[in-house]
Amino acid sequence: MFVQSLYNVVDTFWIARLSALAVGGLTIVFPLQMIFVALGVGSGVGLNSYISRRFGAKDPEAASLAAAQVFFLASFLGFAVILAARLLTDPVLSLFGATSELRPIAASYLRLVCFGAPFLFFNMMANNLFRAQGDALRPMLVMLTGAVTNIILDPLLIFGSDGLSILGTHGAAVGVRVSWLLGAVGMGPIPAMGVEGAAIATTFSQMLGSMVCLFFLLNRTSYTFTRRSMYPDLAVLVKVYAVGAPAAVMQLMMSLVITVFNHVLGGFGNLAIAAFGLDFRIMSLFFMPVFGLSQGLMPIVGFNFGAKRYDRLWEAVRTATFIAIGVGLLTVMAMQLLARPVLVLISNDDALVDMATPALKLLILSVPLVAIQVMWLITYQALGRGTTALFLGAVRQIGLLIPLLLILPGRFGVTGVWMAMPMADLGGLLVMVYAIYTLKREMGKGKDRVEPDGPSEDNVSDESQETLAPSEL
Repeated sequence: MFVQSLYNVVDTFWIARLSALAVGGLTIVFPLQMIFVALGVGSGVGLNSYISRRFGAKDPEAASLAAAQVFFLASFLGFAVILAARLLTDPVLSLFGATSELRPIAASYLRLVCFGAPFLFFNMMANNLFRAQGDALRPMLVMLTGAVTNIILDPLLIFGSDGLSILGTHGAAVGVRVSWLLGAVGMGPIPAMGVEGAAIATTFSQMLGSMVCLFFLLNRTSYTFTRRSMYPDLAVLVKVYAVGAPAAVMQLMMSLVITVFNHVLGGFGNLAIAAFGLDFRIMSLFFMPVFGLSQGLMPIVGFNFGAKRYDRLWEAVRTATFIAIGVGLLTVMAMQLLARPVLVLISNDDALVDMATPALKLLILSVPLVAIQVMWLITYQALGRGTTALFLGAVRQIGLLIPLLLILPGRFGVTGVWMAMPMADLGGLLVMVYAIYTLKREMGKGKDRVEPDGPSEDNVSDESQETLAPSEL
């Protein structure tokens, strides 16, 4: 997920140099990209949880069989997304809140960026395979490969080799050198492609990341792949999506929330939509370490659950929670002081910066509140309790945030839109605290068995399903 967030931040940084409308166009597409991410997250989380439990239960054959499903899932889901995005562009954009001015910009971006879906899915799922075996280095290298490529290609394809003077004298000098190199090999200058260039850069970066990811996956891992194991295995997929489907639905709820944001903000003008898009991408960048931490936590929880090392399981959860709180608080303090300077670095549109600055100072208050919830929700998912995690996530996003988005603007105007998110996240945290307290009390009394919400796993020994007796959370 954080890879997609980084791509979106880089795209927005350069797109903001075009116009506020261009930023608004990408904001309209963002809910659809969240659906892409939801499919990848659901598959990746399910695979991570299932495989880490198989490793913990000393069953590497089952882990390899599940890992091989990545090839089928990435191909099937990727081509399904391409067909849907190409055939249903206009109705989809209307659904996500496109205004008449933003629709053509959003359409030109969507029709190209959808071709990166198979590579995005493969990266997200395969990176979870690495994490399931305790490898955090290779996912980071895959992420850096795509991110660095995107950073290099974005300005070239958006502005063209002759248009880099928009970045100042250094940009002009780079443009001259690029044009000279292209001329030396018999090619003309790179044309300015605007938002279409951003889509092409993102797609190519995801493809290159997939190539690196495939190389890592086929070399020096704990998995053994055969041609037969790559065929879809219904029994394995059922177990994977017993945990992964609720995680996907949680991300789909976020897509719904952003769609509501777009529709509500549309009543305040295209500039309001662009301001939200700019701020949301900045926030997603700050959430990257939180989501990275949660992805590292999941296999630890799953492995120690399978190995019946419950003391280490809860020690990991407690440590991750404290780190997440620290990251969240540092983010809030930094943005209260530096919101405008950060926005000015991204956009030179004064009107857009003026609207986005107070919005960011309010929206950023959500980071520490959500960070805690992410750690606890990923713990539920790692234990196979995806349905419980889904319910807790729905309380915050559907039960609290959407009603607040519909109510507060009537009283506080556009400020009410920005207030809705931190207020909903505070309410969601209170619900999560009660849920964790109740679970801990039940386990402490030995009255409850922590079992997966989905189908039971026949190849898990009875011992690995004993009652948890965790230490103090």
